[in-house]
Formats: sequence, structure tokens, C-alpha cells
Amino acid sequence: MTSPRLARKPDDEVCLRRPPIVLSAADREHLQAIAFNALLANPRVAGPLLDEIDRAEPPPEGAQAPDRVRLGSWVEYRDGDQCETRTVRIVETAHPENNLEFSVLSALGVALIGMAPGQSIIASDRLGSEWLVQVLRVTRPHERQSDAAESLTNRPRPPDGDPS
Repeated sequence: MTSPRLARKPDDEVCLRRPPIVLSAADREHLQAIAFNALLANPRVAGPLLDEIDRAEPPPEGAQAPDRVRLGSWVEYRDGDQCETRTVRIVETAHPENNLEFSVLSALGVALIGMAPGQSIIASDRLGSEWLVQVLRVTRPHERQSDAAESLTNRPRPPDGDPS
């Protein structure tokens, strides 16, 4: 069976690897500060975020980008490799407190930042692994995400020592 990745045209692959993203000036400035602070301690972590910031477009003049992933956003996404849907929150901290939060410096955080519902990206980690991620829904940082958080809190947690 042919994998979906091999069946795509070259233009589709480029679009999946680097789909258009949007960051407001304030978000761009905040993310740059996070990346620059991390740069001295771990350039391999900060570099990918700086690359995403550099390629991001500003929102159209006079418009907000409420449906874009930004710090504090709750993001429902589908992991194309595992065919699993998850809801996570993108946070600033390098060591999130729980499994519902991912740092913007993580491979997933970098992949999702600036994305909109319906967009897909081929995310990659520092070890070279790649996987397809599709954004299904974005909830603004200040809106309560009780439904998503509640449904995930009721999900059984992996046993201690299980890395998944």
C-alpha cells in the first residue's frame, strides 16, 4: 500500500512542511523573547522556534487572528501517524506541569504555533522523526476550555514509568 506521503505531489509536500502561519506583532515579540532566552542554554531547542517566527506573516491590517494557535491556546489536533485526536495547551514554560500542556519550545509546540484549524504540517523533532499533525480546533487563551480539559482528565493516565 502506498503511504499518503508518497502519493502527494511535490507542491503538497512543501505546503505540509511549511504551511502559512500568522503571528501578531505582540505574539512575535513574546515568542522571540522566549526563544532568545532559551538560545544560550539550548540552541537546538530555540532554533526551530526562531525559524517559525521568521516565516510567520502578520494578520491582515486591522484584523485579529483569533483562530490561530498562540501561547495559552487550547489546540485539538489529530496525529496522523497514530490516528489519535488530542487536546493540549501551548505554554511558555520549558517543563510543563502536566500532560495536557506542551511548551512552545517543544517539537509539537513549534509545529502548532501560528496554525489555523484545517491546516496540516509535517512536524519533526530534534532526532529526525517526522509525523503529520492536523489542527482541528483552536480555543483562544482567555476562553475556558472546560469541555476539552474535562474529557481529558477523565481519560486514564499511563502507569508510572510508561513514557507514552
